[in-house]
Amino acid sequence: MTETTQPARTRNTASSPIGKFLKKLRIDHDEVSTQMAGRLGVSTNLLSDVETGKKPVPDSWPALIAEHYELSGAALEELRRVAVPSSYTIKLSPEATPLQRAAAEAVAQRWGRIDDDGAVALLELLDDITPDAPEVTPA
Repeated sequence: MTETTQPARTRNTASSPIGKFLKKLRIDHDEVSTQMAGRLGVSTNLLSDVETGKKPVPDSWPALIAEHYELSGAALEELRRVAVPSSYTIKLSPEATPLQRAAAEAVAQRWGRIDDDGAVALLELLDDITPDAPEVTPA
């Protein structure tokens, strides 16, 4: 008799920056996702969707998380850093090419690491490569 092995089932475990932060927070507090979802007053499905980047971080979460887990200092700053970028949505034109979408995604993913000088340089580059577009000047 020949024995066969079935491939193990896998779940989509891709995490956004907020997802990685929340998972570490759960591990540090010896919690599972159902407990965290309960603390936040949401379903585990919503928590999972936020962690994987399918849904944005609800506005109330950073304050709730900071309060429930008594975050301060570096942990609180990290929460603010990872929560804010995931709460914005930018819609691209349906005509955008895959390469244009990839460029927009790359800028969005790195935005939190771009300082004001970098933002000015990026605006100048955009002005150079799209001369027919209205110029944007920093406030």
